Amino acid sequence: MKTPVLVAILALFFHAATAQAQAEKAKEPETYLKVEAKGKLKVYLHPKTGEFGSACLYANGIGIRLTMPENKEIFARAKKLDGQIVVVTGRFMVYEHEGGSIRPPTYSISVDTLKATPKAKVNRAGSVCDGGNPSLTLPAL
Repeated sequence: MKTPVLVAILALFFHAATAQAQAEKAKEPETYLKVEAKGKLKVYLHPKTGEFGSACLYANGIGIRLTMPENKEIFARAKKLDGQIVVVTGRFMVYEHEGGSIRPPTYSISVDTLKATPKAKVNRAGSVCDGGNPSLTLPAL
């Protein structure tokens, strides 16, 4: 008598797990643009709570919103790297406004990774080096 109940519970669990997997797969778009962007990170904190609110990446005079995953580790890293040059990888997202709005679409990067860029080292000759490879020569002052 315990066996039919156990089988029913297992079947219900399997059905729920399969339904959840199908729902997550349905969220995955068929096509997408994978991007890597490097720029200055600006984090905006919630004014009342001081918690993470939103973030933008600025490069070449252009800012783009960063959509962060619900991940406390990435939130903490973003707060720590605020104001620094970072490299972000993720998906380029376009959000259309509902209800026949005349506003243009909103663009965002859905963040997968957020990393600090290594600091450039300046040698005595005035060359900026990254790992010993000269990439830029500074003018003499």
